[in-house]
Amino acid sequence: MNEIFADTNHNHWAALQVNRDRLHRYAVKAMSELPANSHIATSDLVLIEFLAHFCQSGKLARLAAIATWKDIRSGGGIFVVPVSPELVNRAGELYERASDKAWSLTDCSSFLIMRDRKIQDALSADHHFVQAGFRTLLPAL
Repeated sequence: MNEIFADTNHNHWAALQVNRDRLHRYAVKAMSELPANSHIATSDLVLIEFLAHFCQSGKLARLAAIATWKDIRSGGGIFVVPVSPELVNRAGELYERASDKAWSLTDCSSFLIMRDRKIQDALSADHHFVQAGFRTLLPAL
């Protein structure tokens, strides 16, 4: 199985959601080009960021975002790593160790999930994934 991690704001989930997002066509293309044996993983923290991204975007955008959130969480082939105290503690420790980087706590948790699950590729354009030693599947624009 080839597992790929999906990121959020102005990266994968948000880019798929918003047609006028600068990464939309790349996110759609990346999804269509995933190998048949690919599985997508994401996390509750990524999905929290995803919904936060749309919190001031108006009612229609919020409704579309919550529909996407429900679809992702419905078990339709996307594995969502739950938030746990252990993951948050480990992410906090990485956040502290990487104080020379501009990594968010969600970034740190994503990197740990990817390492734990032996995932190398991220549906993201965020250069922080590259800094952490992973490949991004969306172009850095």
